[in-house]
Amino acid sequence: TAIGKQRLPDPVQNINIRSTITVNKPREVVYAFWRKLENLPLFMKHLQSVEEREGGQSHWVAQFPGFPAILSWDAEIVKEEEGSFLGWNSLPGSVLDNAGKVEFRDAGEGQTEIQAVITYRAPLGPAGESIARLFTPMFKDMLREELLSFGYFMETGNLPADSSQPGRRNRHKTHFTKHTSNGKESEW
Repeated sequence: TAIGKQRLPDPVQNINIRSTITVNKPREVVYAFWRKLENLPLFMKHLQSVEEREGGQSHWVAQFPGFPAILSWDAEIVKEEEGSFLGWNSLPGSVLDNAGKVEFRDAGEGQTEIQAVITYRAPLGPAGESIARLFTPMFKDMLREELLSFGYFMETGNLPADSSQPGRRNRHKTHFTKHTSNGKESEW
């Protein structure tokens, strides 16, 4: 306002991570397991806990590799289609501003395709965004490995001793996009 501008552009940009995996289990089974959010730390190494609360809200506690502090935030499910879709947002005031969706689709007899998109906005504005860009490849790898662990767990009932299980990498795709405040999208 002091320099005569109506509104300054938002210098912080969202970072999206997209991954797809196919699991050799029926969609209803895969969805039901994922929907119980307290199951997520079983295969997502960075999550210490997820506590489900009333009204579709949950409390998340995580320790990210290379980050010295434990982070916690609250989130809520904002859209749910039983058996096929979950969408969430972090609640206002959360230390980690994030959102995402997971879609579950039939991929053949007894198979489920999982498409996950996680969007986050780095804390600390432009300075935090610069740091986040350094960590984004690590987050991409982390999401890929955690989805692979989930698939392996669903198919075998065990967590992989080594997350790079042979024969599974070719069933997984990960993409990055960056969304700017003006709506433009670029592929990473």
